[in-house]
Amino acid sequence: MEKLLPHIGTDKSTFRTKAFFIGYMVSKLLYAYLGKTDEDDRDHYGKKRLDLTGNLLISQFKELFKNNFIESAKINLRKIISSNNEKKGLNTQKMEKIFNERDITDAIRNSLATGNWGKSAAG
Repeated sequence: MEKLLPHIGTDKSTFRTKAFFIGYMVSKLLYAYLGKTDEDDRDHYGKKRLDLTGNLLISQFKELFKNNFIESAKINLRKIISSNNEKKGLNTQKMEKIFNERDITDAIRNSLATGNWGKSAAG
């Protein structure tokens, strides 16, 4: 029962609500089939979701930070540590090589300029 209509809820207390929702869907289907009501147009602009710039920027930054910034920092840190086994410590120039903040800035600027948001805009 968890996988059926998970947007309503996944615990047993939502069983009744799910049953009513299924009944509502069946009644809408039957009324449309019998011609008592018009079919819904899922492509109608009133049913479209609008993502505002703030939400797009937040999701873009989270994705870039997790997928690009942290992963490239791990790779760069491993390279510096493996090449510096005999030398102890990291200096400031090496830290600048590890963290490249320009990738996030460039990807967000590209998203704002082109309107392409999401994974394809990251690179």
